[in-house]
Amino acid sequence: MSSDLFKSTATDIYKESKSQLRRDYERRLKQVQNQENFKDHMKKFMKNINKGISFETDIGEDEDKRLAFTESLRQIYKKKRGSQKVVIRAYDFNGKYKWFTLSDKHNMESTIGHISGEMDLATDQSDTNPYVQDSFIPVRYELMFLTQNRTGQKVHFKITKEDTDTGKTYDEEVELDEDYRATPEGSFFPYINKSKIDLTPFQIFSKVDKKNYRDNCFVYACIQSGVFTEDEITHLRFTVQTRTVPNNKILEIAKQFKCNFAVRRIEEKYGPKHEQQIKVDTRKQKWSKDFTRFVDLLLFKEHYMLYRKIPATTYYLEHAEELRKKFPSLPLNRLMLIKKITKNQPEYEEEGTSPMRIFHKMFELNLFEEIKACEMNILNTTEYDHLADYESLDYIQELCTDLIDSTEEKKKAKTWTRIYYSDFETDSTVSPHIPYLNCTVYRDGQNIHKLSFTGDDIGKKLLDYLVNGSLTYFHNLKYDACFFINTPDWKTEITERSGTVLQITMTKYIVKEWTDKKSNTKQHSRSILKRLVFRNSYSIIPAALRNFASMFNLDVHKEVMAYKIYTQRNLNRKLIPAMEFQLQYFAENQDRLTLPEIKKDWNQLIENARIAGAYKENYQLIDIMKYAVFYCRKDCIVLMKGLEKFDQDLREVFSQTNTQMLNVHNFISISSIGYHFANKYGCFDGCYLLSGKPQNFIQRCVSGGRTMTAENKKQYIEGKIQDFDAVSLYPSAMYVMPGVPKGVPKVIPSDILFEELMSLDAFFIEINIKKITCKSETPYKFGQVFRRNDAGSKIFDNEPINNFYIDKVGLSDLLEFYDIDFDLIRGYYFDEGFNTKINKFIEGLFNLRLRYKKEKNPLQSTIKLLLNSIYGKSILKAMKTETKSVARDEIFKYIWRNYNYITEIIDEPTIEKMYVKKLKPINNHFNLPQFGAAVLSWSKHLMNRVMASAEQAGVPIFYQDTDSMHLFEKDVPKVADIFKFKYHSDLIGENMCQFHNDFDSFPGAVGKIYSRKLIALGKKSYLDILVDEEGHEGYHIRLKGIPHQVILNKCKRLEISVEELYERLYKGEKMTFDLLDGTNAFRKTKAFQQTNLPTFTRRVSFI
Repeated sequence: MSSDLFKSTATDIYKESKSQLRRDYERRLKQVQNQENFKDHMKKFMKNINKGISFETDIGEDEDKRLAFTESLRQIYKKKRGSQKVVIRAYDFNGKYKWFTLSDKHNMESTIGHISGEMDLATDQSDTNPYVQDSFIPVRYELMFLTQNRTGQKVHFKITKEDTDTGKTYDEEVELDEDYRATPEGSFFPYINKSKIDLTPFQIFSKVDKKNYRDNCFVYACIQSGVFTEDEITHLRFTVQTRTVPNNKILEIAKQFKCNFAVRRIEEKYGPKHEQQIKVDTRKQKWSKDFTRFVDLLLFKEHYMLYRKIPATTYYLEHAEELRKKFPSLPLNRLMLIKKITKNQPEYEEEGTSPMRIFHKMFELNLFEEIKACEMNILNTTEYDHLADYESLDYIQELCTDLIDSTEEKKKAKTWTRIYYSDFETDSTVSPHIPYLNCTVYRDGQNIHKLSFTGDDIGKKLLDYLVNGSLTYFHNLKYDACFFINTPDWKTEITERSGTVLQITMTKYIVKEWTDKKSNTKQHSRSILKRLVFRNSYSIIPAALRNFASMFNLDVHKEVMAYKIYTQRNLNRKLIPAMEFQLQYFAENQDRLTLPEIKKDWNQLIENARIAGAYKENYQLIDIMKYAVFYCRKDCIVLMKGLEKFDQDLREVFSQTNTQMLNVHNFISISSIGYHFANKYGCFDGCYLLSGKPQNFIQRCVSGGRTMTAENKKQYIEGKIQDFDAVSLYPSAMYVMPGVPKGVPKVIPSDILFEELMSLDAFFIEINIKKITCKSETPYKFGQVFRRNDAGSKIFDNEPINNFYIDKVGLSDLLEFYDIDFDLIRGYYFDEGFNTKINKFIEGLFNLRLRYKKEKNPLQSTIKLLLNSIYGKSILKAMKTETKSVARDEIFKYIWRNYNYITEIIDEPTIEKMYVKKLKPINNHFNLPQFGAAVLSWSKHLMNRVMASAEQAGVPIFYQDTDSMHLFEKDVPKVADIFKFKYHSDLIGENMCQFHNDFDSFPGAVGKIYSRKLIALGKKSYLDILVDEEGHEGYHIRLKGIPHQVILNKCKRLEISVEELYERLYKGEKMTFDLLDGTNAFRKTKAFQQTNLPTFTRRVSFI
């Protein structure tokens, strides 16, 4: 497959002229190897496409055929298909497939890239098992033209096919719905106006100019209504994320903007007299009774427009030329109002004519012309994104701000009927993985109930057992969900963020059907039979289950498990020789543990089997299912007790700060707990949540910590090196910052003086840095200005840059360490003081943690989690997509209703459900970016004070990783002296805003540790060779994307030391790592199945 084709294609077609489109087409054709072959394929594809006939085609290795197919898709995309909707099903070499729509409402080139099978690898960057999200290379395609036919209440979904033997076409019914209801929505009007009547108020124009279509039709109609201010329209653009707006979403918009809407939907099949159906009228809602504004909309040919009379008549349309000649002196606007001629004198319809009468007459007289394919192509690829094109920063305060009041409890306590803790055990030697056991526990007072499910349909058995309204925790929901989420007859909603599955809600409905005697039509109603919620406990306590014992002071047996002994064959055997179990344990751990450690674990294995009642002493056999149940239940109980202890610890922390808080089961992540805790303490009182324009702008000033090698170059350093680490960097930032800015953001005047700007409490600005010079003898090796490279990584340097977003703290750092000349472009400021409670709040928690740490109380771990999670939720972005599960026999109905919002459909033939990823049309997301951005800036400020001051004094620094830096041990006191002289405070210590030497210990280490050699290759890729007080050596290893054990195994296979491996990488050698050698690399398919990767390698080189 040629990836060059997609690199050469314009991904933002709307930015280019038609000649550019032609050039892109010609460039793509250069990839064709055999022109005749390509033309033959195109001709064959287009013959079917022009007739609307569905077809299948095998691509295999024929790149010309693949190019012809994707080029054919572009031709379809350019043309209006009328009543047809086009769906592509792409198959890979395993027979698995994905579905894609050719909606004209999202970027075609992105869709082409997916259809053509570009690799989509997403790996877990931790040092544990890497995950591959999905890789998909199609070899066969099925193109379907979907049509809908209605018979009474029944709707038939059909595709047109051709009999390959006879050449005759026929319709194949693919789905029948007994009571289908479409979801009306609005989009661009697909015709141009050939008459003299001005229809621009209806977003109908006499020619295609993409400038006229920058707003979707709903927003355009709201502009024409005149009831909204300019700032309200701007906020509406932020709220509406897609080019089309479903009818049912208008209710949300009405509530937000306190304006009533009515939608007159035109159903042409009922004829002119009955075609107008009022489907939406918010004036009938109780919540809208006080709204004083009203917008009357017309929905015609899937196009929203304002319902208002047109200053013209049907008589004029019929006699336009005749009237022009008869009354040459009459201006056009008067001619258009003539309704008839009486005694050679015109009579006028002063109020004009209803729009539908005019539109029908125009269609009758051929005064509407369908937009041409090439023009529709430009129009349809117009990105609906107003996030970057606003010039004014003015906004509507009522819509974009929400005052925070800690005394007002907006989050209501959730009562669960029961709380379960669950875990699946699986046979991971097969692909996809097969569960052989589920253990689930729950507490009833002092009693702990333990359940086990085995055999077939374990996931279904679990769902059937769980009670309605319950909450179930899994410590790795992303994995465990794969074994119950595809159970038939359940509707599924998935909450994901950054690839992490946070929550799954599964609902089973009961449907009642009856016949209405008056209309003699079938009716049905749906009610909830059972609703279950599943959460990822790791998002609340981000630590491995094995660490719960030390974190929460729990009594836990050491787990000794040979996971790959649990094959279907061995499960059928039931009893396994203990020696076989031990040898499998050795095979799985020989690279990780020493032989004495493994022998110790062998003894522990036998002891554990005895405790589990799974050891047959006389025969030295282990009942592996009994052993698995014993361990799985133990894990569930540890999870339960850990979360209970965590909740208890939180209550103690809350009571220490006199804060009323909800329990842990009301939150889905640690960041939401920390943020809510700070909020209830009063840290944000007087501050405002933001959305829309101010949120978007201030969010651009959010920038994480600096991670880089000196001058972005590889480093090879020998000597006594220390990792000089900031003590609790983010809590320190919240402790030292002046507080959280109160009040709403105000627009900075364009003529503000520099002194006035710097006197403001806080500001967030966009600037052009025209000149920048380091205040040091040599340029800083760790610059404070950054730009992004092609891969999206931040590259820090000391160079001028335009359109740089920064806040007051960041600008103050630039002014302290550089001579700069900059132009202020625009920005927001705060001048109503600060809420300073965050400082006291953090100080109290930090001191409490120090006390518990000194007492060796595991509660200190809970406080540490809270301290580091408080600010994260304040800068979370809105989720733009959502994932829905759809029953296989309802997929065509779902596609038809949601066609314009679907980005992809995941179809795994072996399961009953299909997973649809779709865009969310409405964004009403609020957050507190002025807090999160400030925390990150203050954290960088704490680092800059130390590092830039050291660099000014000529102290070499070799590597920085957000909150730590590598430098020579002898230079640490020197840096502390420079800091003391400059800032009048002690740098070295264990309190906030201080630093300490902090290399992690290694096994067998004694006393203090330093590094004798640093080999830093790039971001998150370095080696420290550690030495303790007695000369023992160990490693501190980082290689981004490569797990720790994989690196050690690579060295073992090459028979080299870790030091030699890094030296070879330092010299530029390219090296391939087998990520399956030392870890289990699983792929979670988008259809929620866990599969094994047969191979998974990563090639690494550092230039």
